Amino acid sequence: MPYNQILKKRYVIDVKHWDIPTNGTNPVKTTDNLQVAIDWAVAEGYGVIRLPAGHYLIGKYGNDVYQAGIELKSKMAFVLNKDAIIEMAPNDKWNYSAIAITRKEYVVISGCTILGDRYEHTYTPRENDGQLHMMKDT
Repeated sequence: MPYNQILKKRYVIDVKHWDIPTNGTNPVKTTDNLQVAIDWAVAEGYGVIRLPAGHYLIGKYGNDVYQAGIELKSKMAFVLNKDAIIEMAPNDKWNYSAIAITRKEYVVISGCTILGDRYEHTYTPRENDGQLHMMKDT
């Protein structure tokens, strides 16, 4: 690990124990249960948290303009299997985060594929000014 602040104690998330769907379904359940597993591991003193292969569809209501995903904690490494996919469920929000790292320190994410909802997103006008957020090809 690139940071000495991350504890070396490792935990592999047991998706069956935490009832986390791995087949790209049920984004609210996936988000909630994966978050509980991460929070538990951090509280138990694990610094390196591993996620096995699977297709994890993430996303739940955050607020009127934000679709929430999972949130990582300070001083942790989230190490995902190379065959894991974290995908944001299609939504109509102006902002979303499949994996949020807000005001945290010493965080590592490695492995996996992270997908947004770019091609299935519902682009809607903002209520305050009618501006439409648009997909831009890069």
